[in-house]
Amino acid sequence: MNRLKIFIWLTVAIAASPQICKAGVQRIVLEHADTLRSRGEVRELIGHVRVRRGITQIEADRAFHDTRSGQVKLTGAVKLREPSRRVFARQMDFNELSGNFEASQDVDMYHGDSLRIRCDRARYNEAGETVDLFGRVIIDNLSDKARITGGHGLWNQRNDSGVIDKSPVYRLPDTEGNPPDTLVIVSRNLHFNRAERTALFVGDVVMTRQDMRAEADSLLHLPDSSRTILLGDPIIWREDDELSGRRIELHFKDHDLSKVFVESDAAAVSGAQPGDPRNNYLVGKTLTLTTVDDSSRLIVAKGDAKGEYHAWDEADVYQGVNMSAADRIELLVVNNKATSIVLSGRSNGTFYPPGQAPEDIGLGSFRDRDHKRRKTN
Repeated sequence: MNRLKIFIWLTVAIAASPQICKAGVQRIVLEHADTLRSRGEVRELIGHVRVRRGITQIEADRAFHDTRSGQVKLTGAVKLREPSRRVFARQMDFNELSGNFEASQDVDMYHGDSLRIRCDRARYNEAGETVDLFGRVIIDNLSDKARITGGHGLWNQRNDSGVIDKSPVYRLPDTEGNPPDTLVIVSRNLHFNRAERTALFVGDVVMTRQDMRAEADSLLHLPDSSRTILLGDPIIWREDDELSGRRIELHFKDHDLSKVFVESDAAAVSGAQPGDPRNNYLVGKTLTLTTVDDSSRLIVAKGDAKGEYHAWDEADVYQGVNMSAADRIELLVVNNKATSIVLSGRSNGTFYPPGQAPEDIGLGSFRDRDHKRRKTN
């Protein structure tokens, strides 16, 4: 077919496909195709296909356009472009009457300049501005390099938020963007809001870092404020420390954990001496752990505070155990050994030499509910 005939066919196609129909619904406008074939209500477009619907421009290698149903099936290197969105796939079913589409096979979407979403299949609803994501979902926040993966999700373009409801995993790489990741969080559901900069993990939450592991019923991650909040009887293991309570708040500085604040039934368990099975215990209404330096940390219990800490001399000979109670107890730990204890407000205590401690010694004697170490290998 010569170029004149192609030009005439394209001109007829454009004239026959007005952008706005009588009902006010936007329609497809054909901007280019190497070849156009018509069979009744269906047009076949072949080679360098380019169509437009309002602000939406779509390119493909091949397309079938059913003018009666408004359905357009595009194949090949499909590209959908809008001012704030780009979608790439190898196949797309687009409905010109509703603006809805389903993209499949190597779907790759960009929202603005900072969000990239990949999946096996994506179903877009124009009325709600939502994208249903299926199979091997990967969401990259290009601004902070955080990555979310899962088996299914829903992205709300209007609210700049989303949910992953199948095997969500959140990963944050180091400052250079390299593994190992500095933070990994898994749960049963993840709700994130980019506009508010929040990520809420719900159900069987496990958070791991290079130096820490935590478990909770739910976890709220606030990257901008460098805070992470754990709820529902959370527990944290860090070096030889185990922290538990009803609510735990973590504070980070330059990706490093600087402070831990525990509320309600707060308890700290730490190894008393390397290689020794005995532990130091500290409990109170609240508890704060502050990192002093690479080898030191200060643990402070407030409100009906009680403690049990074991002592060794400079020659590593065991001296006994000190059981104390006060309004406030401060415990300084250096190289995983308690080196300083300060009691203030209604303080009292008893020191027991080796072999003279009560039989019920241990954290259970300080608390109404049993304490069980829940650390898993």
